[in-house]
Amino acid sequence: MGIVYAELKQFDKAKTEYLTILKEKTNPHFLETVKEYGEKYGLT
Repeated sequence: MGIVYAELKQFDKAKTEYLTILKEKTNPHFLETVKEYGEKYGLT
């Protein structure tokens, strides 16, 4: 969902979603993908 927020230029919501996912998910491959999108959309 964070990607959708970022595409809609709702960066506050996107960043909140990004940080929540990083805290909750433990699959390293998924986290790497999330981090890549975070960098792409300037959420890091």
